[in-house]
Amino acid sequence: MAVGDGADGATPLVVQTVSTGIAGLITGALTTPFSAGVDALLYVDARIRSEGLDVRLIQATQGAAPPPWPLTTP
Repeated sequence: MAVGDGADGATPLVVQTVSTGIAGLITGALTTPFSAGVDALLYVDARIRSEGLDVRLIQATQGAAPPPWPLTTP
């Protein structure tokens, strides 16, 4: 009997190992970008809540700074 001729049960093990590896690659290719996107959204949300990033982005697009808040009356 030669090694790998299927009579010793090695061929099903190789097929299972290869198919498991391919399934893992496909799963990783689908879930990694999703996970990275969630991390990016959480980071931007944290900056918006703590630093007022949304206000800074609006100011950068409009080009002018808004008046200070609260408005003081003389």
